[in-house]
Amino acid sequence: MSVTPARELAEQLRDANRRKRDAAMDEVRFLVGLAEQYTLPEDDGLHPELHDHGVSVGDLGLPKISEFLSLEVGALLGISTRKATTMIVESLHLRHGLPSLWRAADELRIDVDRALRAAGKCSQLSREVAERVVKRWLRIQHKFSWAGAFKKLDEIIIDESPLDSAEAERSNLDGRHFFIRQAVHGTVDVHANLDVLDAQLLRAAVSRMAEVLASVEGDEDLLSVRESKALGVLAQPAYALALLQKAAQQPLVPAPDFDPSDEIARERFHTATHGAPRLPLPDEDPAGHDSCLGRLCGRITEPLETLRHPVELHVHIDASGLPDGGVARIERAGAVTTETLRWLLMDRPVRVHPVIDLPTLRSQNGYRPSDRMRAAITSIFPTEPFPFSTNNSRRLELDHTVAFTAAGPPGQTGVGNLAPLTTRVHRAKTAGHWQLEQPEPGVMVWRSPLGFRYRVAVDSTEVLS
Repeated sequence: MSVTPARELAEQLRDANRRKRDAAMDEVRFLVGLAEQYTLPEDDGLHPELHDHGVSVGDLGLPKISEFLSLEVGALLGISTRKATTMIVESLHLRHGLPSLWRAADELRIDVDRALRAAGKCSQLSREVAERVVKRWLRIQHKFSWAGAFKKLDEIIIDESPLDSAEAERSNLDGRHFFIRQAVHGTVDVHANLDVLDAQLLRAAVSRMAEVLASVEGDEDLLSVRESKALGVLAQPAYALALLQKAAQQPLVPAPDFDPSDEIARERFHTATHGAPRLPLPDEDPAGHDSCLGRLCGRITEPLETLRHPVELHVHIDASGLPDGGVARIERAGAVTTETLRWLLMDRPVRVHPVIDLPTLRSQNGYRPSDRMRAAITSIFPTEPFPFSTNNSRRLELDHTVAFTAAGPPGQTGVGNLAPLTTRVHRAKTAGHWQLEQPEPGVMVWRSPLGFRYRVAVDSTEVLS
């Protein structure tokens, strides 16, 4: 390729990147405007609990925004309500709380995603302190990678406001969380917020268990693979302890001139090797070479495989695809091939629960669904059937699509008239802000307050208008 065409392509690439950054900033501008204009009509006939009470967004001097705004925005942008909420809050903080940062983003001197992240980090600071922090950070942030830039921002925040930083750290500790992402080709990403000490303890425990898997189990996988396996072993405390005990009780290798009949020599050998005198086991031969490390002392009497605690999996498989393989959808984990599922369960005892035959499941007359009906509904809808929702349905309450009435016809509680919904979505529907139809079991059609329509089936959303 000659120099001239290459230069032209490079210029076009830069222009495309600038247009993308400008479009991202436009998205934030429109979102801020929508947040300020979005209001829902109030029906005086509704119970006060169903009214839109609004929510405050920090100390920005803004009127409250609609508590249902995130439902509309999430559906519009094809993201979860949780992610939409974060985007709304960060955008409003950027626009109204950090004028220097907003100006830099508006002039494309900083990418808007970086500006939004910084706005979120500064959201708990006073306006004066936040502005000082931002001005210092803007002078240097472009010199660093994403991670490096926010590491510097954290340092500046602590330097400018140590008391606020200590309060924010306590808030983060109170908000620690753990979750597992959807599976991709048989593996999942695990994410957790730990305090710094627990994180170091976990790192050490994983490293130690990875060594044990090699020494006790003869695992010859790469270290990175063994560390991943080690975290799974640590999730099974009895099994993990048994492996550690087994590793601790392996015979030590003394020096060639070691005299096993010399008790003093044995004690010196153990102290030099382990840093502490040896504690003899109750049934130990005094002349033996068995060794034990303090708290790990003990005898293993149970087979290792019985020490793994049971886990309940909800797996959905299309029976028609079984002869030639197929897809196994594991709730809260994702999809794998049936071959991989067979490999994962190969050495595990499996107990299969009866399958609910949905076509033969009769509707109920009472208001509260039976356990069997609930299991059927969560089988149809593994996640909340709201546009782009990621909420696990087993944690949610079931709602009647067409409201249950005591004077209504029999069979109102059935697979064609129930859906698992979060409290906010339920309130928005009950208040009439969001309209819902269920044309058939497993399909929900929603109409938003602004008139946008969405068709939601199993884990999928189709924009209709």
